[in-house]
Amino acid sequence: EMIHDVSQNIVRIDLNRLFRYSKRDNKAYHLYNFVKGGNARVLYDQWGSVTGRLTTKPLSFPMLNLKKEIADCVIPTNDVFVQFDFNGAEIRTLLSLAGEAQPEEDIHEWNMKHIYTDIDDRSKAKQKFFAWLYNANASDSRVEKYYNRDMILKKHYNNNIVSTPFGRKIETDDFHALNYLLQSSSSDNCVEAAIKINKFLKNKKSFLHSVIHDSITVDMKYEERSDLSRLLELFSDTKLGKFKVSVYLGKDLKNLERLQ
Repeated sequence: EMIHDVSQNIVRIDLNRLFRYSKRDNKAYHLYNFVKGGNARVLYDQWGSVTGRLTTKPLSFPMLNLKKEIADCVIPTNDVFVQFDFNGAEIRTLLSLAGEAQPEEDIHEWNMKHIYTDIDDRSKAKQKFFAWLYNANASDSRVEKYYNRDMILKKHYNNNIVSTPFGRKIETDDFHALNYLLQSSSSDNCVEAAIKINKFLKNKKSFLHSVIHDSITVDMKYEERSDLSRLLELFSDTKLGKFKVSVYLGKDLKNLERLQ
């Protein structure tokens, strides 16, 4: 139902801006010719990936792989875009599956305080953590003091089948097992949050615009701005626990300013 509702909304495009991009960018050129008829829609495919992560159908507006450089061509139908984004979604999923509490602060800054105390660059700490997380052969005693991959896999991976807390059964090998478990669980967690948001916005002028991996975007009417706190509550209160959420506001999908 949520996917159907999103597909009924026309993606509003600043065609003049996109046309200027099309003069120097081949992807923008093809996108301009695709959307200039004014009927661009986001057509999600819930069966397009082995993990259940949403993909888009061939005739869909390419919301999931839209180049950031030209994302300002996507503008709201109402007054403003409000984007809700899980902070460190897959890492927080890992903590949830291990039964650990969720840090209230940015997850990568938390890692820097407790694990990578010799690193003062967030991007480097993030890179180092994921290099460990998705390499089954990697070992790091500092990280493994707080994150127990083996225990999680023992619970959710048996006989080449990953079983997620959302009821999915995914056939895989040892190397991809943790990746599939976290990616699938994180995706389903975000989709369930999007479903709650979509239901809340029924019969309102604001509407769910899109779901992009671990975030959702609401096309919001200014007069309904008092709903922001409720939307944040709905999005952050997940089946996997209370997740920290970053909120962004903007007049297009490229220029989004962080509210919190």
